[in-house]
Amino acid sequence: MKKQTPDQGTVALKPALDIPIRPDNKHNGLINLGRDVHSHLMGFLGIKGAVRLSMSCTSLWVKNQGALFRLFLRENQSTLNNDAFAYLAEAIELDENFSRFQFDFTQLTHVLTTVLPILGYLIRNDLRVAPKFAALCGKRNVAEEILGDKVTESIDRSNHCVASYYSAGGQLECLDDFSKRWPEDFLYHIDVIAQMAAMGGHIHILEYLKNKPHNYDLKKVFKLNELNEETLLTWAVRGAKNEMIDFLLREGLSPTRGIQLALVAASFGHWKLYKRFDDIDSPLSAYLDEKEVKKNALFIAGRALRSGNLDYGLTLMKQYDLDPKKLFNDVLKGGHLNIFWYFINNNFVLLTDRFENETTIEHFLSLYGHLSLLKGVLNDPRPKNGIHAVDAQGMNVLHYAAKGGHFIVYDYCRLHVNPLQKDNNGNTAAHTAAECGSVLFLKRLMLTETGRIMMTGKCAKNNEGETVLHCAAKFGDPHLLSILIDDKKCGLDMYSEDNVDFTVFHRLAMLALMKPDLWNTVVELILKYGPELMDLGAGEPGGTTVRMIMEACNAQKYFPDSLLQASIKKQPE
Repeated sequence: MKKQTPDQGTVALKPALDIPIRPDNKHNGLINLGRDVHSHLMGFLGIKGAVRLSMSCTSLWVKNQGALFRLFLRENQSTLNNDAFAYLAEAIELDENFSRFQFDFTQLTHVLTTVLPILGYLIRNDLRVAPKFAALCGKRNVAEEILGDKVTESIDRSNHCVASYYSAGGQLECLDDFSKRWPEDFLYHIDVIAQMAAMGGHIHILEYLKNKPHNYDLKKVFKLNELNEETLLTWAVRGAKNEMIDFLLREGLSPTRGIQLALVAASFGHWKLYKRFDDIDSPLSAYLDEKEVKKNALFIAGRALRSGNLDYGLTLMKQYDLDPKKLFNDVLKGGHLNIFWYFINNNFVLLTDRFENETTIEHFLSLYGHLSLLKGVLNDPRPKNGIHAVDAQGMNVLHYAAKGGHFIVYDYCRLHVNPLQKDNNGNTAAHTAAECGSVLFLKRLMLTETGRIMMTGKCAKNNEGETVLHCAAKFGDPHLLSILIDDKKCGLDMYSEDNVDFTVFHRLAMLALMKPDLWNTVVELILKYGPELMDLGAGEPGGTTVRMIMEACNAQKYFPDSLLQASIKKQPE
């Protein structure tokens, strides 16, 4: 992808002042960056580096200067031997966790706007994520400039639009402007906009929606299925916004059918809120069925361990006689060193244990990106499965790191494991990453010689004859496919055929038969790479074409006429 510079109309990043500023020692806690960021930073920086970065980041917020971050980078050049921004983007887990809104909005905005020029990095490297952050930070012009005419169409995988990110960031002026310029789109997404405001704790946004001309009903009930419903109160609990919760309770909202707010609080690790709603509507009350009580206890204990609350997790485990092995996946996801080693040292779980699908502890730690824990396991003198272990499908730690999109883990493990090793289906780590849509992982993999061999050398095809492009087509992301096809160093062949003579475009069209919302993806790529791809035949002359697959499902109804004329309708001979 061509890099954009400020004079091309993206965003001009202010250069950091190169002066040494000593961090204020009272702001040196890693908690200032949040648990998710903390665990990932620890994974590749170690304790010293992570603490120093935390001090720098916090001081940057207090002093609004960029000098400490630059100073930190200079002093840690040996540690940050790759693109520092790419590491930090991975550490914050931009795409996945942000789309689920698991971070505190205010905290995340601080990190984005004052700690590092992450928005500039995203504009250059991942245009799917950049508009979210631009909108969240109130950079309305940047968000709309990136998206262009698609500003009202850009919906992420969580069905959030740009306006919902304005709401999440408390950007009332941007939100109001959006509602006036695109009233129909605003009205269509108004429920999500309200939910994001409730989760972000922005009472002024809800009051704006409540009043004319929107007249939004704050008591609205969202039906999830036949048994479960939720209201804005549920979203306020997810965001742990006490003032918002009090505001909504005063508005007359109450818990709804099937969704216990104590469980919602527990699932997000908000233990003070859990106790507040547990006293009102306990998910562990005696009147519930015994199996249901134990099921809820297992869930809450798991969330407690995942969020670092060892004492409460152990209390529930003993009180309800819970199987430690059923809680261990939450321990692994949380990645807290003290909890992990407590389970191991007390023989709740052995380092040699194998789980479903013959998966090992090393596999899970690679999947969840906990490099520091993985190193600890590998260096432990006790018997273990080891870094070379494979699961029932023949997948090793590299495949699992690719599946989770954690390049820092892959980068470490490839020094000890053959990076070209295939699983039972003939997939390398590159195939696995493509199937999971790991954009940043693949972009960084393509910079390595081994990565290019994976994609274009003798390892390029799996047992089904599928290349990385075929695997990426399964994920259905045009941005990822464009990155792979456009990379000149790798030189991936978009005309390469699998064992049944299908190219990536045949596979994409086949996937769209089951998922009609992917038709726009097919059109977007065909517009980019040429209408002649519609008549690309598979195998011998007269074989199946992309057009034939699309016409089999009466594709025309999914496309505007303008797109059909430009890319699909066959021109007269």
